[in-house]
Amino acid sequence: MKLPALLRRERPVQVLRRVYDAWAQVYDLGPGDPIQRANDAALALCVPAATPRAVAIDAGCGTGHHQILLRARGWERVFGFDLSFQMLQRAQGYTGRAVADLHRLPVRPAELVLCSLVLTHVSPVEPALAALAKLVRYRGHLVLSLLHPRAIATGLPSCCPGADRRWWRLPHRAHPVGGVVAALRRRGLAVELVTEPAPEPALPHEPARPLVPLVYAVCARRVVG
Repeated sequence: MKLPALLRRERPVQVLRRVYDAWAQVYDLGPGDPIQRANDAALALCVPAATPRAVAIDAGCGTGHHQILLRARGWERVFGFDLSFQMLQRAQGYTGRAVADLHRLPVRPAELVLCSLVLTHVSPVEPALAALAKLVRYRGHLVLSLLHPRAIATGLPSCCPGADRRWWRLPHRAHPVGGVVAALRRRGLAVELVTEPAPEPALPHEPARPLVPLVYAVCARRVVG
């Protein structure tokens, strides 16, 4: 499945916006795919409990799927940002929300910055990591999740269904764990946890796939102001 010629001429950020806009209407339908299930398991180990009056940023919030986890950990003041207006329209319960990319989030530093399955679309990844790191207060946390390079190497499907009944291709880039960890350390963040959920067998209605980790997640704390 190839991208239409129009999409091939557009910049990557325009492609992402167009694909996620098309995906938004059906994004929350169904029980979730194996990547989402693995991602939820990884983030459940990484998102810390909120402190009084703490603020969280959900960068690339989509339809607000992670609100359940954030609320369960006590994060009541959460600002959501996403590249796709159609996705953001469906994101409810945020203290504030706006369309923005990772390099132009209109907020002050916060106690928690969550960025889930966004950096996999970004290349090079260093500028995005630098922008996210700047949003983390001293002693605050940055929690990231990315598609696992081993999963991408197996040819993990990179297409998603749109409400228009077409399949849309998502640009994926493999970012090794070691490179992300090293980049965070250079920006004054100490990595406290890296988790790679064990692969689960495919459910009866899902196609067979190699049993490799699908995602990894990183929790880092700012130790240099």
